[in-house]
Parts: sequence; C-alpha cells; structure tokens
Amino acid sequence: TDEQLFDIYVKSLKPLTRRQFKLALLANNLLDVIDNTIASIADPLVKAHITIEYTESTEFVRTSDSVKYMLNILDLTEEQANTIWEQALTL
Repeated sequence: TDEQLFDIYVKSLKPLTRRQFKLALLANNLLDVIDNTIASIADPLVKAHITIEYTESTEFVRTSDSVKYMLNILDLTEEQANTIWEQALTL
C-alpha cells in the first residue's frame, strides 16, 4: 500500500548530524521557531525531555519519537519534513 511504501521510505532516511539538523532548520526559517516552541511546551516533563533531546543529541533519527515530536510542533506535514530532511542530508 502507499502507507507501507511511505513507511519504508521514511525508515530509509539516514540520520542527520546535529549540524545538518540545525542548518536545515535555519535554511527553512525554523531555527528560532523550534527554540520558541520548545520553550512554550506546557508539560514540564515533556519540555525537559524535548529540550535535552534537541540540545544534547549528536544525531537525529527521522523515526525517533523525539524527532517526530519536534517536527510535529513545527506544524510540518510528513512531506514537508521529508523534504527538509533530504535537504539536510546534502549539507
């Protein structure tokens, strides 16, 4: 099915380095947005978890729960997230 093919595609995306992840956010005018959005997470435990994941990770895996959460709070569609991810892989 299309959904299965999409899942295979997403799982095939290589992890990004911290540099690639942040440069891709910068190139898409999302660097300040993610900082501000993480800062506004109401649940203190979720906020602390995502802050640690974002600020301390050396690599970002497209299928990880924390990356999915970050992409979701940026209000990106799956297609937009994948486009940005592909761009980041070239940086």
